[in-house]
Amino acid sequence: MIQIPPPSPAGNIEKRKIRGIALKSRSFLYAIIGIVSLFVGVFLGAFLLKGEPESSDSLPAFARGPITERALDLGPAVVNLLGDDAAPLGHYARVQVQVVFVEKKAHDYGKSMVPILKDIVLDRISRLSYTEALSPEIKATLKKELRERINHSLGGQLVDEILITEYIVE
Repeated sequence: MIQIPPPSPAGNIEKRKIRGIALKSRSFLYAIIGIVSLFVGVFLGAFLLKGEPESSDSLPAFARGPITERALDLGPAVVNLLGDDAAPLGHYARVQVQVVFVEKKAHDYGKSMVPILKDIVLDRISRLSYTEALSPEIKATLKKELRERINHSLGGQLVDEILITEYIVE
């Protein structure tokens, strides 16, 4: 039988040193990977939790500035109402509208667009019939439609609300 001599103690020490260095370098590599992963996670979490900046629509009204600085009075508009089966021609409406913009800059832009804004208001009101002008929900409908049409013509969501400060039908 062939006998294999036992390994020398010096050989075991060399293997242990090599394995020790390998274990130490692996531990160091794992530590680096852990630290990098931690930083990536923190930055990714901060980016995802940051969210979108607040738009002016999400701010309360008092944070957007005083309404007196954002409101633009278009003056009174007097139009003849359309006749219908319930009422013949000869009735008119007088409506005064104020446009409240989302911020002061939009208000300044709106000042330069007053003729267009007045035209939009006159166009919509002149299409009312006498019966429509007397209906209870017409003011809310006018506010919504005027806001949409003015925002469309100005090219963005610049109008916060429409105020009807005078509404007379005769």
